[in-house]
Amino acid sequence: MTPYEVDENNEAAAYYAGRCYQSMQDTDKANKYFKIITEKFGDGEYAQEAQEYLSANGA
Repeated sequence: MTPYEVDENNEAAAYYAGRCYQSMQDTDKANKYFKIITEKFGDGEYAQEAQEYLSANGA
């Protein structure tokens, strides 16, 4: 897999990067992107799902 740079100022890009890492069972990298969402986009479209993922994974 070729890694791509994720625009951390784009909520959807961070969310889908987190989901990709989640599907590859790379919890550390998934946590990174879901944390970006909760910190930068707390009221955003993906914030609740990101927070639920982080809570379920002890992050």
